[in-house]
Amino acid sequence: MKDMYDRYVRVYFFCMVLSYSGMRFVYFSREPFRTKTAIEAHYYAFRFFGGRTQTILYDQDKVFVILGKCDTGKITLAAHIGQMALDKKEGVYYCNIEKFLRVIGNKDASRKTEKIYRYMLDCSVIIIDDVMYANILPDDLPVFYRAASFLNESRSIVIITNRELSAWISAAEDTHLMQTLVDRITSNSQIIRLG
Repeated sequence: MKDMYDRYVRVYFFCMVLSYSGMRFVYFSREPFRTKTAIEAHYYAFRFFGGRTQTILYDQDKVFVILGKCDTGKITLAAHIGQMALDKKEGVYYCNIEKFLRVIGNKDASRKTEKIYRYMLDCSVIIIDDVMYANILPDDLPVFYRAASFLNESRSIVIITNRELSAWISAAEDTHLMQTLVDRITSNSQIIRLG
């Protein structure tokens, strides 16, 4: 976008459209969106529309990848997304990648993990933290791929990571399966970069 001096400047924006009326809201920023500004943009849109809608669809995507360095507010943003789901009486499950893989891989091993797995299946939103903080073990990668593919069919998944998606591929022993996982995650996803 050009500024008043005819110089090109980078502009970040947040858009919200009401599906029935087509009413639109756009919030521009010269700075990249951080947790605080992303949340503020939602509240500005709700104030503009005169209230909050019953349902919010983010480009009809079911996967959100929140990407950023440490201390950029990734968990805070994920918590706000989870809280919006809880406000609508939807179930939310939060865990780190190690616990997620342990529950998925051992769902039949004990009553406790079976109960956690059934609760996860009942939730509308699953938030998985620390994805690719450390490399996923070769035996866990197919488990993660199958679980992410299955769970994404009927619920929303929020993936929190501090590693660029392009770096996931080189970090895996099975680069083909990791590339397929990244493609599956990003095909219908919203990637939110913070800080």
